[in-house]
Amino acid sequence: MENRRRGNRASGLAAIGGAGLALLCALPPAAAAAAPRGADPDAAALGDIWRRQAEAWGKGDAVAYAAMYTPDADLVNIKGEHLHGRSVIAARIGYYFNNQLRNTQITRLAESVRMVAPLTAIILRKDCVLYAAESVCRPSNLSINSSVAVKRQGHWLIESFQNTLVSPQEERQRPFRMTGGPAPDHPSVALAAAQPPPVAPNAPALAPPGAATPGLSASGAVAAAPGLASSGAAAPALASPAAAAGDIAAELTALRRLWLRQADAWSKGDGKAYGATYTPDADFVNVTGEHLRTSAEIGEKFQRYLHAQLAHSRIVTLEEKIDLVSPTVAFIIRKGCVHFGAENKCRPNTVSYNTSVVVKKSGQWLVRSFHNTLVNQPGRKTTPSPSPTRT
Repeated sequence: MENRRRGNRASGLAAIGGAGLALLCALPPAAAAAAPRGADPDAAALGDIWRRQAEAWGKGDAVAYAAMYTPDADLVNIKGEHLHGRSVIAARIGYYFNNQLRNTQITRLAESVRMVAPLTAIILRKDCVLYAAESVCRPSNLSINSSVAVKRQGHWLIESFQNTLVSPQEERQRPFRMTGGPAPDHPSVALAAAQPPPVAPNAPALAPPGAATPGLSASGAVAAAPGLASSGAAAPALASPAAAAGDIAAELTALRRLWLRQADAWSKGDGKAYGATYTPDADFVNVTGEHLRTSAEIGEKFQRYLHAQLAHSRIVTLEEKIDLVSPTVAFIIRKGCVHFGAENKCRPNTVSYNTSVVVKKSGQWLVRSFHNTLVNQPGRKTTPSPSPTRT
């Protein structure tokens, strides 16, 4: 299996679209009402992010649209394209504004904002793309997206954004569209035990549970766990560089073990154990745009999935980046796939990008938010549908 570093990135856009609701939805005006006096200024600022982006989108102004992202932001669009950095986002969305998304606007159907730390918020939305003079959302242009917003120097900006098409109910029964033949119901070879993500070049090996965590490199930098990259985010203030490095290394190892717990539960078909790796109030968006809420619902649904369309499967990580942005919050972006039975290579139609927000509560790391998007496959619709009357 090819192990690729995060530096080899596909280009992408923040295009919003999808296939979804059975009923058309009448839409309210895009502009948000002014916040009442005495309202929480952070809540007002977070709501203003969407309004400013919608305004920039309607004008086809990619620079203004990308200005709402941090300089080092990550974005995964409905095609599963992953891009990094405000300038790259601006360039790519500018291309789409001049092509597939020309003369379009976005409208918001639903939104929830949840604070996970004083300077970090998760925003979940259902949005729709409208072409020309359209005022009603067509189901083919509906998506669900997750944003992680951070407050820097008094301003709220998007650190991470991921978007997924909302698929019809029947599509959720076959999320990977098994074009390469059915998954083996009775694998002839026992499934491999859950393994950590692949080791990036020149990275130290991950210490197994109970062993010492990675220490300092010769240069004094933190020796990260395999496949991990640093985002440049400020580390928590600690007593000394050595103490800081030791604490960061320990947290990276703990976050890796969380992934191992998930991979082990998945390969054993234990949906309840998989759900237990999420916070009680977690949000989970899968590759079909289905939104699950709470660890209990995640565990219940995965118990079904792991004994139906995901039976005899295991998850594999191809790329990974962890941003430890505070002592209690981490962002994780992974590219991975699903292996069925004795497979040891990724089927192209199971490759996806996912973004997790992980929080530490009572000394334990758990996933607060997870969002997954399939990487584009030939023949699979991953752009909004233009108006039938549009030329």
